Amino acid sequence: MSESRLQIAADSLGRCHFCGLVRPESGMVRHLQACASRRRHFHLPSTPATAASFHLIVTPCGSPRIWQHVEVPAHQSIAAFSDWLIQQWQLLPGGQLHIDKEQVHEQDIIEKLFVPGLIVRYESPSFCLDMQIISWYDGHSESEHTFLLMAQSLEAPNKPTV
Repeated sequence: MSESRLQIAADSLGRCHFCGLVRPESGMVRHLQACASRRRHFHLPSTPATAASFHLIVTPCGSPRIWQHVEVPAHQSIAAFSDWLIQQWQLLPGGQLHIDKEQVHEQDIIEKLFVPGLIVRYESPSFCLDMQIISWYDGHSESEHTFLLMAQSLEAPNKPTV
């Protein structure tokens, strides 16, 4: 069974990408839910097929002071999410997503796999990321309904070496 919570330093500071507010990670979920700037950009679903989003927190394995809060469209495939992670974290291709140590298939749709509280791991030959699904909600913060970085730690991640 997955761990109940990611190991993140609650006092590590991060910045909201909507309003620029700097606050500890321990309060970032509440801030993102209430952020007036994010609410101005929020879109209610236009069709049921593109209605839902997931809020995830992502952290490199063993780096509790480095984190990102991201919005993930529920209708996207695992392959699209993996591609976004590779671009976002400047990773080498070839990694795999795992849930409870079981490999997830690239063609799977995110909404069929993710539930709040679940911990997912992305492992590549040079790097790994742990992710926890914080919540699910109707709507999205980006007009294109793509993957969206909502907040991140001020401490920069160490990029994997090639």
